[in-house]
Amino acid sequence: MPKCLSFLFLPFFLLFSAGAVANAKCQQEIEGARKIAKALSERRLQETAWVYGFANPAFPTLIKVGWTKDVESRRLQLSGAAVPSEFTVIAKARVPLPTRVEKILHCIYADVRVSPGKEFFRLPQKEFSTLLDRLNSQPIEKVIDILVEESKR
Repeated sequence: MPKCLSFLFLPFFLLFSAGAVANAKCQQEIEGARKIAKALSERRLQETAWVYGFANPAFPTLIKVGWTKDVESRRLQLSGAAVPSEFTVIAKARVPLPTRVEKILHCIYADVRVSPGKEFFRLPQKEFSTLLDRLNSQPIEKVIDILVEESKR
């Protein structure tokens, strides 16, 4: 079982309760997000932060996918002395449950991940930007529905 999913142990019937999802590894993350969203919405405690995609001319085919509370600070932090060029923001979306959304994105794009444990993916920038535009400022239920749809591609 992948490390990002090892903390989730859901009954089998939950695996397909949201419909068949092409990427079965992401299903547990999605169901976990639904459970957390329901609990939080009942208490109205959904904090939001940014899920982002950064590009760097030194790595023209890669996108860094992550989450942060401050996009510009994170961009500057990653653009430090270890890379030859500064990162640019290609997309960002304010989402509830940002750590969970980030994990689901990493699962969805696992087959184009450059290296295990790294957050760099070989993705078309336009495609990723369009996805984050759709996620931006949506309630968690809509975010999950969009991610389910994306996982079927």
